[in-house]
Amino acid sequence: MFVPCIKSTVIPKKSASSLMYYTGFAILAMAFTMACKGPMPKTVVYPDPANLHVLQGVSESPFFQVGVEEDTAFVYYGKDDAPDSSYADQGISFLSFEMSYGPVKVNVHTMEPIDSFVLHPFKGHAVQAAAHQLHVTFDEPDKLLATVYFEQGGEQKLLLSAEMPDWKKPSPKDKGVLYFGPGVHQKGENWNPFTDGIHTLYLEGGAVLEATLNVAGGKSIQILGRGIFAQAFSTQHQTDGSSGVSLTNIKKVRIEGITVLNSPGTQLAIHNADEVLLKNRKLCGYGEKQNDGLHLFSRNVIAEDLFVLASGNRIVLNGLYHDTGAAQDLAGCIAENIQLRDIKLFGVKTGADILLSRDANHDVRTVLIEKVSSLSPTSGSFVAAHHRGTGNILDVVIIDSKVHHPNLVDVHVLEGSEPAKLRSLYLDNIQVDAEPHEIEGAISGFSASRNVTDVIFTNISANGGMVSALDQMNISTNAFAHELQVRVEERDEY
Repeated sequence: MFVPCIKSTVIPKKSASSLMYYTGFAILAMAFTMACKGPMPKTVVYPDPANLHVLQGVSESPFFQVGVEEDTAFVYYGKDDAPDSSYADQGISFLSFEMSYGPVKVNVHTMEPIDSFVLHPFKGHAVQAAAHQLHVTFDEPDKLLATVYFEQGGEQKLLLSAEMPDWKKPSPKDKGVLYFGPGVHQKGENWNPFTDGIHTLYLEGGAVLEATLNVAGGKSIQILGRGIFAQAFSTQHQTDGSSGVSLTNIKKVRIEGITVLNSPGTQLAIHNADEVLLKNRKLCGYGEKQNDGLHLFSRNVIAEDLFVLASGNRIVLNGLYHDTGAAQDLAGCIAENIQLRDIKLFGVKTGADILLSRDANHDVRTVLIEKVSSLSPTSGSFVAAHHRGTGNILDVVIIDSKVHHPNLVDVHVLEGSEPAKLRSLYLDNIQVDAEPHEIEGAISGFSASRNVTDVIFTNISANGGMVSALDQMNISTNAFAHELQVRVEERDEY
């Protein structure tokens, strides 16, 4: 089986040996820090922000109060405030904290009696201790999304993000660092902080920055910290190409730790960038604005430890927008050498979890996606392509992932002006929460010159049993989809 070779010099592939190296480095860094500053606290919660009432769409949660070990933690609530929004009664409560070691006990108090709750999978456990009380235990850093149903009706979502200590925290006095401490900060729409020698934007835990970012051009920029972008104030919409955070034509990008609430369009869009590292991002978007989660129209990308909640597509690798019949090219580049790993995806409206291409006129190639959890069904599938463009989709491997719904695959090479193909799509060791005949999908080409070839399903587990033939699943095909195979091989479980 083909496995893509991810080419990168500045951002190395996380092989087993490199992971051991970085783990060892982290241990040495922790030991050095403890020697200089004394023992690290077991947990760190962030200060309450002041003047949060001046912001739109973000407040203290009216549904949950949370304690982390012995500390009371501030819980945010973000929602779309549009008066005509059909999602006006929905939003997400959110809390992040740091943990140096486990287990860490988190007590969740609800304002209304609990009828039931659903924990979307995480590395820990939770129990209902009383009518208004959940006890959650984190054994290690992880992200937990809980859906809580109340006795008197209604439901609310709570995201708890237990994170590693912020080892890379700069000083406010460091040259080239724009540092925002706890509290509310307002910078408006289309702000570019990377001017006058600034290369690092840092939001400390407890900082809430009301701004949308639009950065075009540059080199070696960083957006770091544990703070929040609050963006419900923006009147922009996807029809004018707006995004919550938009970075275009940049060499070397690193984004780590930040949360985005209520983006006006795509929550994080990275177009035509090279050497991109994304870690520990939380993207939380409800509302009518069709806010896709993450657009990665770039090269040499590593994205890991992400949570993406979106009312549109969760992750898009290349494509065009189509609004009111007009196409706007936001890509303009090949998307290649992309690694995605350890990602939790939650869809609330439409779209796919991983959209390989939406009519892109440039290739998507050499992609490795691993350890993804698709937590909810929408109108789209786990992996999809709706391709009328002239680019090709080549060599995509998706492994060791879990799909908690039956919508597995929906890939199509559609009518277009020039030849194009989707070639070599591998789904390997995928667990699906459905019976084999309930697994849904479609694979099709348009013509002999616009076709799909070499799609291989290996070790597809349906409610614990292995799928051994394509006709066991409810996946439709046509005459321009060739070399579709289902295999069962000996493999360690994920």
